[in-house]
Amino acid sequence: MRSRGVSLVDSPKQVALEEIIGKIQQEDVSGVDEVTEMYLDFWDVAKAQKDLRDERTEIKDSNSIDALIAVKKKTDKIDKYLIYEFGVEGTTTDVLRNRDFIFKTSKVTAEIGIQMDINNSLDTNQSPPHQELAFLDGKHGRVGGFVSLGLWVFHPTARKILHLASMEMRSERTESIALFLTLWNQVLAEVKGQPGYKFNLCSIVCDNAGAMENAVKSVLGVDFISEGCFATCRWHYKSDMLKKENWLTIPEDRDIYKAVIEGISASMTVAEFNHFHDQLQEFLQEITMS
Repeated sequence: MRSRGVSLVDSPKQVALEEIIGKIQQEDVSGVDEVTEMYLDFWDVAKAQKDLRDERTEIKDSNSIDALIAVKKKTDKIDKYLIYEFGVEGTTTDVLRNRDFIFKTSKVTAEIGIQMDINNSLDTNQSPPHQELAFLDGKHGRVGGFVSLGLWVFHPTARKILHLASMEMRSERTESIALFLTLWNQVLAEVKGQPGYKFNLCSIVCDNAGAMENAVKSVLGVDFISEGCFATCRWHYKSDMLKKENWLTIPEDRDIYKAVIEGISASMTVAEFNHFHDQLQEFLQEITMS
Protein backbone atom coordinates (compact mmCIF):
# COMPACT_ATOMS: atom_id res chain seq x y z
CA MET A 1 0.00 0.00 0.00
CA ARG A 2 1.27 3.43 -0.88
CA SER A 3 -0.13 6.77 0.15
CA ARG A 4 0.10 9.78 -2.12
CA GLY A 5 -0.60 13.25 -0.86
CA VAL A 6 -0.36 16.86 -1.97
CA SER A 7 2.39 18.85 -0.27
CA LEU A 8 3.86 22.32 -0.52
CA VAL A 9 6.39 21.07 -3.05
CA ASP A 10 3.85 19.44 -5.38
CA SER A 11 3.52 21.06 -8.76
CA PRO A 12 0.19 22.62 -9.82
CA LYS A 13 -0.25 19.76 -12.28
CA GLN A 14 0.11 17.23 -9.44
CA VAL A 15 -2.44 19.09 -7.33
CA ALA A 16 -5.03 18.94 -10.11
CA LEU A 17 -4.19 15.29 -10.78
CA GLU A 18 -4.72 14.33 -7.13
CA GLU A 19 -8.15 15.96 -7.13
CA ILE A 20 -9.19 14.30 -10.38
CA ILE A 21 -7.98 10.87 -9.20
CA GLY A 22 -10.04 11.32 -6.05
CA LYS A 23 -13.19 12.04 -8.03
CA ILE A 24 -12.58 9.06 -10.32
CA GLN A 25 -12.18 6.75 -7.32
CA GLN A 26 -15.45 8.07 -5.93
CA GLU A 27 -17.05 7.47 -9.35
CA ASP A 28 -18.15 11.10 -9.27
CA VAL A 29 -18.49 11.89 -12.98
CA SER A 30 -19.80 15.43 -12.51
CA GLY A 31 -17.09 16.02 -9.93
CA VAL A 32 -14.38 15.29 -12.51
CA ASP A 33 -15.81 17.98 -14.79
CA GLU A 34 -16.03 20.46 -11.91
CA VAL A 35 -12.42 19.86 -10.82
CA THR A 36 -11.18 20.12 -14.42
CA GLU A 37 -13.01 23.42 -14.89
CA MET A 38 -11.79 24.74 -11.53
CA TYR A 39 -8.14 23.98 -12.31
CA LEU A 40 -8.02 25.28 -15.87
CA ASP A 41 -6.33 28.41 -14.54
CA PHE A 42 -2.72 27.80 -13.49
CA TRP A 43 -2.84 30.30 -10.65
CA ASP A 44 -5.97 28.73 -9.16
CA VAL A 45 -4.06 25.46 -8.99
CA ALA A 46 -1.01 27.08 -7.43
CA LYS A 47 -3.17 28.74 -4.77
CA ALA A 48 -4.79 25.41 -3.97
CA GLN A 49 -1.49 23.78 -3.02
CA LYS A 50 -1.66 24.80 0.65
CA ASP A 51 -5.34 23.97 0.97
CA LEU A 52 -4.87 20.45 -0.34
CA ARG A 53 -1.58 19.49 1.29
CA ASP A 54 -3.17 17.35 4.03
CA GLU A 55 -5.49 15.40 1.75
CA ARG A 56 -4.53 11.87 0.84
CA THR A 57 -5.51 9.50 -1.93
CA GLU A 58 -5.01 5.82 -1.23
CA ILE A 59 -3.67 3.78 -4.15
CA LYS A 60 -3.85 0.08 -3.30
CA ASP A 61 -2.02 -2.62 -5.21
CA SER A 62 -0.86 -0.14 -7.86
CA ASN A 63 0.99 -2.86 -9.72
CA SER A 64 -1.97 -5.22 -9.79
CA ILE A 65 -3.84 -6.00 -13.01
CA ASP A 66 -7.01 -6.28 -10.95
CA ALA A 67 -6.46 -2.74 -9.70
CA LEU A 68 -5.96 -1.49 -13.26
CA ILE A 69 -9.17 -3.19 -14.36
CA ALA A 70 -10.99 -1.57 -11.45
CA VAL A 71 -9.68 1.87 -12.40
CA LYS A 72 -10.66 1.33 -16.04
CA LYS A 73 -14.23 0.45 -15.03
CA LYS A 74 -14.44 3.79 -13.25
CA THR A 75 -12.82 5.86 -16.01
CA ASP A 76 -15.08 4.20 -18.59
CA LYS A 77 -18.03 5.94 -16.96
CA ILE A 78 -16.38 9.28 -17.78
CA ASP A 79 -14.69 8.49 -21.10
CA LYS A 80 -13.93 4.95 -22.30
CA TYR A 81 -10.85 6.20 -24.11
CA LEU A 82 -9.06 7.46 -20.96
CA ILE A 83 -7.70 3.93 -20.53
CA TYR A 84 -8.55 2.50 -23.90
CA GLU A 85 -6.59 -0.73 -23.87
CA PHE A 86 -3.83 -2.43 -21.90
CA GLY A 87 -1.94 -5.67 -22.10
CA VAL A 88 0.32 -7.97 -20.15
CA GLU A 89 2.97 -10.03 -21.91
CA GLY A 90 2.12 -13.71 -22.04
CA THR A 91 -1.65 -13.32 -21.61
CA THR A 92 -2.66 -13.28 -25.29
CA THR A 93 -1.79 -15.01 -28.54
CA ASP A 94 -2.14 -11.72 -30.44
CA VAL A 95 1.45 -11.04 -31.56
CA LEU A 96 0.96 -7.26 -31.69
CA ARG A 97 -0.68 -7.03 -28.26
CA ASN A 98 1.41 -9.66 -26.48
CA ARG A 99 3.41 -7.09 -24.52
CA ASP A 100 3.14 -4.86 -21.43
CA PHE A 101 1.40 -1.60 -22.35
CA ILE A 102 -1.30 0.89 -21.39
CA PHE A 103 -2.78 3.08 -24.14
CA LYS A 104 -4.53 6.28 -23.05
CA THR A 105 -6.31 9.07 -24.89
CA SER A 106 -9.74 10.76 -24.79
CA LYS A 107 -12.73 11.40 -27.02
CA VAL A 108 -11.91 15.11 -27.12
CA THR A 109 -8.33 14.60 -28.31
CA ALA A 110 -9.51 11.96 -30.80
CA GLU A 111 -11.84 14.58 -32.29
CA ILE A 112 -8.85 16.91 -32.62
CA GLY A 113 -6.97 14.10 -34.37
CA ILE A 114 -9.86 13.83 -36.84
CA GLN A 115 -9.79 17.61 -37.36
CA MET A 116 -6.14 17.21 -38.40
CA ASP A 117 -7.22 15.30 -41.53
CA ILE A 118 -5.57 17.04 -44.49
CA ASN A 119 -8.79 16.69 -46.46
CA ASN A 120 -10.60 19.02 -44.07
CA SER A 121 -11.29 22.53 -45.26
CA LEU A 122 -11.94 25.03 -42.48
CA ASP A 123 -12.90 28.66 -42.96
CA THR A 124 -10.79 30.40 -40.32
CA ASN A 125 -8.31 33.23 -40.07
CA GLN A 126 -6.00 31.05 -38.00
CA SER A 127 -4.02 28.03 -39.11
CA PRO A 128 -6.54 25.16 -38.79
CA PRO A 129 -5.59 21.81 -37.22
CA HIS A 130 -5.28 20.11 -40.61
CA GLN A 131 -2.21 22.24 -41.34
CA GLU A 132 -0.41 21.29 -38.12
CA LEU A 133 2.38 18.75 -37.65
CA ALA A 134 2.13 15.98 -35.07
CA PHE A 135 5.10 15.07 -32.89
CA LEU A 136 5.72 11.48 -31.79
CA ASP A 137 8.37 10.80 -29.18
CA GLY A 138 9.13 8.69 -26.13
CA LYS A 139 9.89 9.98 -22.64
CA HIS A 140 12.22 7.91 -20.47
CA GLY A 141 12.05 7.83 -16.69
CA ARG A 142 8.45 8.98 -16.31
CA VAL A 143 7.32 5.48 -15.26
CA GLY A 144 9.83 3.01 -13.86
CA GLY A 145 10.71 0.30 -16.36
CA PHE A 146 8.63 1.84 -19.13
CA VAL A 147 8.95 4.32 -21.97
CA SER A 148 6.05 6.77 -22.29
CA LEU A 149 5.32 7.26 -25.99
CA GLY A 150 3.34 10.41 -26.66
CA LEU A 151 1.65 12.15 -29.58
CA TRP A 152 1.46 15.96 -29.48
CA VAL A 153 0.13 18.75 -31.69
CA PHE A 154 0.00 22.52 -31.52
CA HIS A 155 -3.63 23.65 -31.56
CA PRO A 156 -3.96 27.02 -33.34
CA THR A 157 -7.16 28.07 -31.57
CA ALA A 158 -6.13 27.09 -28.05
CA ARG A 159 -2.58 28.34 -28.76
CA LYS A 160 -1.26 25.39 -26.80
CA ILE A 161 0.59 22.14 -27.43
CA LEU A 162 -1.94 19.38 -26.75
CA HIS A 163 -1.22 15.80 -25.76
CA LEU A 164 -3.37 13.62 -28.02
CA ALA A 165 -2.47 10.13 -26.80
CA SER A 166 0.14 8.22 -24.83
CA MET A 167 1.20 4.66 -24.20
CA GLU A 168 3.46 3.18 -21.54
CA MET A 169 5.56 0.40 -23.06
CA ARG A 170 8.73 -1.51 -22.24
CA SER A 171 10.86 -0.18 -25.11
CA GLU A 172 10.69 1.88 -28.30
CA ARG A 173 10.66 -1.10 -30.64
CA THR A 174 8.98 -1.04 -34.04
CA GLU A 175 6.26 -3.45 -32.85
CA SER A 176 5.36 -1.33 -29.81
CA ILE A 177 5.24 1.92 -31.77
CA ALA A 178 3.15 0.18 -34.45
CA LEU A 179 0.73 -0.95 -31.74
CA PHE A 180 0.43 2.65 -30.51
CA LEU A 181 -0.42 3.92 -34.00
CA THR A 182 -2.79 1.00 -34.61
CA LEU A 183 -4.74 1.73 -31.41
CA TRP A 184 -4.81 5.46 -32.23
CA ASN A 185 -6.26 4.66 -35.66
CA GLN A 186 -8.80 2.37 -34.00
CA VAL A 187 -9.93 5.14 -31.63
CA LEU A 188 -10.22 7.65 -34.48
CA ALA A 189 -12.28 5.19 -36.55
CA GLU A 190 -14.65 4.60 -33.62
CA VAL A 191 -15.12 8.30 -32.83
CA LYS A 192 -15.53 9.21 -36.49
CA GLY A 193 -17.85 6.28 -37.08
CA GLN A 194 -15.86 5.20 -40.12
CA PRO A 195 -14.38 1.68 -39.93
CA GLY A 196 -10.85 1.47 -41.27
CA TYR A 197 -10.20 5.21 -40.94
CA LYS A 198 -6.53 6.14 -40.44
CA PHE A 199 -4.79 9.18 -39.01
CA ASN A 200 -4.55 11.35 -42.13
CA LEU A 201 -2.35 14.26 -41.08
CA CYS A 202 -0.11 16.47 -43.19
CA SER A 203 3.12 15.37 -41.50
CA ILE A 204 4.54 13.61 -38.46
CA VAL A 205 7.86 14.43 -36.79
CA CYS A 206 9.85 11.76 -34.91
CA ASP A 207 13.34 11.16 -33.63
CA ASN A 208 16.06 9.69 -35.81
CA ALA A 209 15.49 6.08 -34.75
CA GLY A 210 14.69 3.60 -37.49
CA ALA A 211 11.97 2.01 -35.32
CA MET A 212 9.84 5.15 -35.64
CA GLU A 213 10.03 5.26 -39.44
CA ASN A 214 9.41 1.52 -39.76
CA ALA A 215 6.33 1.69 -37.51
CA VAL A 216 4.89 4.71 -39.33
CA LYS A 217 5.48 2.98 -42.65
CA SER A 218 3.80 -0.24 -41.53
CA VAL A 219 0.70 1.43 -40.06
CA LEU A 220 0.17 4.66 -42.03
CA GLY A 221 1.52 3.24 -45.27
CA VAL A 222 4.55 3.46 -47.55
CA ASP A 223 2.93 6.36 -49.45
CA PHE A 224 2.90 8.42 -46.25
CA ILE A 225 6.69 8.17 -46.17
CA SER A 226 7.29 8.56 -49.92
CA GLU A 227 5.08 11.65 -50.15
CA GLY A 228 7.31 13.48 -47.68
CA CYS A 229 4.86 13.37 -44.77
CA PHE A 230 7.46 11.88 -42.40
CA ALA A 231 10.18 14.09 -40.94
CA THR A 232 12.85 13.59 -38.32
CA CYS A 233 13.43 16.05 -35.51
CA ARG A 234 16.15 18.59 -36.28
CA TRP A 235 17.64 18.31 -32.80
CA HIS A 236 17.80 14.51 -32.97
CA TYR A 237 19.31 14.63 -36.45
CA LYS A 238 22.01 17.07 -35.39
CA SER A 239 22.75 15.14 -32.20
CA ASP A 240 23.06 11.80 -34.02
CA MET A 241 25.21 13.20 -36.81
CA LEU A 242 27.60 15.00 -34.47
CA LYS A 243 28.19 11.75 -32.58
CA LYS A 244 29.73 10.41 -35.77
CA GLU A 245 32.49 13.03 -35.82
CA ASN A 246 34.62 10.77 -33.63
CA TRP A 247 35.69 8.73 -36.63
CA LEU A 248 37.41 11.86 -38.02
CA THR A 249 41.00 12.00 -36.76
CA ILE A 250 42.05 15.34 -38.27
CA PRO A 251 40.78 18.43 -36.36
CA GLU A 252 40.26 20.41 -39.59
CA ASP A 253 38.04 17.65 -40.97
CA ARG A 254 35.98 17.67 -37.79
CA ASP A 255 35.47 21.44 -38.08
CA ILE A 256 34.32 21.13 -41.70
CA TYR A 257 31.99 18.24 -40.85
CA LYS A 258 30.41 20.08 -37.91
CA ALA A 259 29.93 23.24 -39.97
CA VAL A 260 28.14 21.32 -42.72
CA ILE A 261 25.90 19.48 -40.23
CA GLU A 262 25.06 22.79 -38.54
CA GLY A 263 24.17 24.18 -41.96
CA ILE A 264 21.89 21.26 -42.80
CA SER A 265 20.06 21.35 -39.47
CA ALA A 266 19.57 25.13 -39.65
CA SER A 267 18.44 25.22 -43.29
CA MET A 268 15.20 27.14 -43.81
CA THR A 269 14.73 26.53 -47.55
CA VAL A 270 15.06 23.60 -49.91
CA ALA A 271 17.83 25.40 -51.83
CA GLU A 272 19.78 26.02 -48.62
CA PHE A 273 19.38 22.39 -47.57
CA ASN A 274 20.50 21.12 -50.97
CA HIS A 275 23.55 23.39 -50.84
CA PHE A 276 24.80 21.94 -47.54
CA HIS A 277 23.72 18.43 -48.51
CA ASP A 278 25.93 18.61 -51.61
CA GLN A 279 28.80 19.89 -49.47
CA LEU A 280 28.38 16.90 -47.15
CA GLN A 281 28.42 14.46 -50.07
CA GLU A 282 31.57 16.06 -51.49
CA PHE A 283 33.25 16.01 -48.08
CA LEU A 284 32.42 12.34 -47.51
CA GLN A 285 33.70 11.46 -50.96
CA GLU A 286 36.98 13.23 -50.31
CA ILE A 287 37.39 11.52 -46.95
CA THR A 288 36.67 8.11 -48.47
CA MET A 289 39.22 8.62 -51.28
CA SER A 290 41.98 9.98 -49.05
